[in-house]
Amino acid sequence: MISRFFCAVALALLAGCGGGGTGGNTPNGDLALSYSYAPNPMPFQRFTPLSIKPYLAALGSNKAHFNLASGRLPDGLQLSESTGEISGVPTSLQTTAPFSIALHVDGFSGSLTSALQLSFVDVKFYYGGSPIRRQLGEPIASGTLSVAASKLLEHPESTVGALAFSVDPATPLPAGLSLNPATGEITGAPMQLLPAPSDVTIRIVLNYGGASYSYSTVVNLTVYAPFFVAGYPQTPGTTFTFYADNNKVFNSGTPRVIGGYAGDTVDNFQLVLNGPNPNIQSAINALPTGLVFDSATGVISGTPNVVHTANVFGKPCTASDLANRSCPQLYWTTVSATVHRGSYSEKVNIPVSFDMN
Repeated sequence: MISRFFCAVALALLAGCGGGGTGGNTPNGDLALSYSYAPNPMPFQRFTPLSIKPYLAALGSNKAHFNLASGRLPDGLQLSESTGEISGVPTSLQTTAPFSIALHVDGFSGSLTSALQLSFVDVKFYYGGSPIRRQLGEPIASGTLSVAASKLLEHPESTVGALAFSVDPATPLPAGLSLNPATGEITGAPMQLLPAPSDVTIRIVLNYGGASYSYSTVVNLTVYAPFFVAGYPQTPGTTFTFYADNNKVFNSGTPRVIGGYAGDTVDNFQLVLNGPNPNIQSAINALPTGLVFDSATGVISGTPNVVHTANVFGKPCTASDLANRSCPQLYWTTVSATVHRGSYSEKVNIPVSFDMN
């Protein structure tokens, strides 16, 4: 524990010039007063303004003067000769050796002293929201990775001085992220995988009083591969079932990335007739008759002309079943595609089923 103390109240007599008399608070007698620096919460924080004022009692209308009697004040602090206030912005971290402040009163000989010892802690910088996990391409919202300085509860004043931020070249930010050199905020969308937690060191320079002070802090980032889902635009959610009518023109539209980010693309379409079975009972593994697949666009289009063979009860279709649309014919297949996000690519399967009426 850093040693520190403030002296107890000093109760003493100062002798008046000219001697004799019992005036107490006049230059013709002795002055009885108490004097101390009241205890303050410590340690103090470097670069945080502070003020320590003395406690005086029974001084009356007599004018006081203060001076440094022994030792030295911490760097950045000054003593007011007229009020005894110790104030300023501490710029060093030393725990001071005890120093003494002397009180003098006009018209009285001698002085009273009060001994002090101060201790300080340094500013600590940290990033709110760190550690942070994002999938590849997921934006970091403004304010998520902003730098802050530690504050002692007793001294919540803002840290003074201008700050400058930079990234340590040995631990660069992943591609897609940038650091604001004036505010220290990190923004953007990471476009480089960091499958294991990665520490990025941010260098901080605090400029105060013509001098520069160096600090650093660490941001912990993980950038993981996205889980892509692709589907056709007219299909809600991830249930890729088309409800098509015989002898009516059908067009599926081009597949898209569902739940992705701006700039995601999908291409390299292939029809996989023996792809993963979507567990549709009594379905035919094929495109409905009359529909064709365009490998350049992934579009399924045409005019289906399907022969219905069984009603919903598994029995042969009748004219009444067909008229009441209770004689569906089910088909299923799979379309594979490649999804791209920046330089990252991943192959996905789009299960497709048709409910023909």
